[in-house]
Amino acid sequence: MMSPRAGFVTLNDIGVAPFSSNLVVISGCDTGRGWHRRGEGALSLSRGFIGQGAQAVLGTLWPVSDRATAVFMGLFYDELF
Repeated sequence: MMSPRAGFVTLNDIGVAPFSSNLVVISGCDTGRGWHRRGEGALSLSRGFIGQGAQAVLGTLWPVSDRATAVFMGLFYDELF
């Protein structure tokens, strides 16, 4: 199912796709933040991936510039592999 806005992923999109990855990296602003639901905690993209079987999720809790994200992702993957 495609999101109404091309290029954006929603919790509904994630909810229909099972993941068996050891690590999901979400390279975008505020991807670890979400709406708080009493008794459930934060509903975020990160939680969606964990709920669908990902072992770990790397996201952010704050806005990050595109340039800084690109530099960080390059360094991150250089060290990871």
